[in-house]
Amino acid sequence: CRERRPSASEQPMRTFFLLLLLAGLALGFGYPVAVDRFGKAEIGRYRGYDRAGGYRPVEVPLKAGNAPVGVDVEMTATGPAVPHAGAVLTLVVDRAGRSVLAAPLDFAAGSPRETNPQNGERIYSQSAGSLTDIDEGVYRFRLGPGDAEDVAVGSADIVLRGGGLA
Repeated sequence: CRERRPSASEQPMRTFFLLLLLAGLALGFGYPVAVDRFGKAEIGRYRGYDRAGGYRPVEVPLKAGNAPVGVDVEMTATGPAVPHAGAVLTLVVDRAGRSVLAAPLDFAAGSPRETNPQNGERIYSQSAGSLTDIDEGVYRFRLGPGDAEDVAVGSADIVLRGGGLA
């Protein structure tokens, strides 16, 4: 029983189908990750806290076409690294007096970006969740202090991302 070797005309077809299979796998696994990570356009970046003005609510008009809206918080802190012993900040989102999202933010996941090595300033980022059912109207985003102590928060921004490629 001899093994049959592919002829010269069969080899390019095998290579083509192998490349087609690999491209399909790359699209099957890569496309959802790319849409989730890069497909959402930034709706806006709003300052929810700074040392000079303290905590202040942010009101943002949203439309149903923005759904789903991803809500991220970027916090700038100085001094030593943020300890992972509780929530540093809290975020509450409401519309027409009804809470639609509440999240404690501990900034434990991921690593901070260092912006200024001289004073130890770092930017921490965390997702607070997403708003999937958007009723057209004004949404109020309120940051507040958490229960973690000894964190020198310089500022905190609320970053909204909506829409997508899908």
